[in-house]
Amino acid sequence: MPFRLESLPPDGRLLECSVTLGRSARDSFVEGSLVVGDASGRWLTVRAQLAPAGDDARRGDLVAGPYRARRQGRDVLEMVVKPCHVEAFRKGRGNGYTEAEGLAILGGYQPARDLDRPDSW
Repeated sequence: MPFRLESLPPDGRLLECSVTLGRSARDSFVEGSLVVGDASGRWLTVRAQLAPAGDDARRGDLVAGPYRARRQGRDVLEMVVKPCHVEAFRKGRGNGYTEAEGLAILGGYQPARDLDRPDSW
């Protein structure tokens, strides 16, 4: 996986992961997702995808650890951690996680040093 989540809520655990790779070596990483959940049926998906060059439009006024995030609608939090857009989808099956929990999870986002080298992840 091209990123890790260093901060999970109590009783939270990794449920799923997925990665999409491009066809050429130059753009090997396209998108990755981790799904976090707990025994009560709550879940949250964190998705990272490459951002277009020069796109800083998603800085926000919320704090997620060392990052700045913003709300995208009611149930999605997003931030830019170059070179990616990172989103946390808070609602779904069950009750979902609170905004504060979503920000805490995003605050623990740690990208791989070299997204173009999957062998280094």
